[in-house]
Amino acid sequence: MSAGADLMRVTNILCRERARQGRTQNEVARSMGRAQTTLSRYENGSMLPDVEALFLWAAALGGRVVVEFPKEAA
Repeated sequence: MSAGADLMRVTNILCRERARQGRTQNEVARSMGRAQTTLSRYENGSMLPDVEALFLWAAALGGRVVVEFPKEAA
């Protein structure tokens, strides 16, 4: 899977979580220190969020970003 596809998958997860919580784009964007239009662009795929935005977005929803590496076979 490409990095862009992975990023879109994470973006979709965050978008679904915002909707699940019943929060508006404006509420979450304000918590992130970003404009509502920016969050809208992230959610509709017309703009990809940078790493800082992903951390802020997850935190605004009460979550966090975790990076995992596959374990090597012994």
